[in-house]
Amino acid sequence: MNDYFSKQAVGNMKGLFAIMVLVHHIFMKVLILPEASLAEFITHHFGYWAVSAFFFFSGYGLTISSGKAGYKEHFLRNRVLPIFLINATLIAIYSIEKVLLGIPITGAKFLHSFLLGETIVNFGWFMQIIVIFYLLFGISSNFKSRYAEILTLLILVYIVVCMVLHFIDCYYLSSLAFPFGVYFCKYKDKIDDACRNKKLMKLFIAAFAFATIMSIVYLLQMGTLNIGFISLPLYFLEGPLLMCFIVMLMKSFTIDSHSLAFCGSISFAIYVMQGFVYNLLRNGFWKLDNMHISAILWFVGTFVIAYFTQPLLNMIMRKVRV
Repeated sequence: MNDYFSKQAVGNMKGLFAIMVLVHHIFMKVLILPEASLAEFITHHFGYWAVSAFFFFSGYGLTISSGKAGYKEHFLRNRVLPIFLINATLIAIYSIEKVLLGIPITGAKFLHSFLLGETIVNFGWFMQIIVIFYLLFGISSNFKSRYAEILTLLILVYIVVCMVLHFIDCYYLSSLAFPFGVYFCKYKDKIDDACRNKKLMKLFIAAFAFATIMSIVYLLQMGTLNIGFISLPLYFLEGPLLMCFIVMLMKSFTIDSHSLAFCGSISFAIYVMQGFVYNLLRNGFWKLDNMHISAILWFVGTFVIAYFTQPLLNMIMRKVRV
């Protein structure tokens, strides 16, 4: 693996996107911006970009690891089971918190938290999806050289099912970034050779800029963030195009930041614990009304909680895997 996509470089990017998804939720829940404004559009898309990056790096990581001895035999235990157990642990933590804080929990929501749909873990829906994507990757890996194409087909079926069942768009809009990460890993050497041509870098940047600008123009023209017929294809392409841009950026510049490296080391905990901190600020007993103080406490509190939670998540993974 080339240095530009080293573990350290990827960790820095994971830290950046973890910050972005936290900022996205802060502006969505606390610092609410004018509807259909440019600022709202950008912060709204932070969430899609962050999840797309999470899926992309997950698909890339699975493909890299698939060449290891015994990978296929222990796939369920090493990949699927840890995420499922982490989700179950977080369901227990969030359930205790919500009971203590007077936040209502329904039996249906509790059951859905283990499957697919509304979950007790605030903003934890992506863990349900990643379990499904891991399972689909495991199925597609049985097709040897055609595994990437089969995985893409299965992801497309998943997207259609979500749309037919009227799941909220966050469950499927960033999905194509996962097989895109698989394709990138599979053809990385060829991509690296092709990317020595600087014109290709400009092409990827232009493509991402075009999709983003067209989305902005459409959404501002409609005066709403609801997905329309024109913008829907752009949303699906936005994640893969973003990752093209990020990969080209990583190839062109060395991102060496201790702050981002730290954020990357606790990025998973940042994703899953920010909802826990939000509940502490706004619950059945009290609600901190000052939006600026709420935003600061939410931001800082998430990093503090994530710092102490990440070792627990790491321990679960180590204990389960063989």
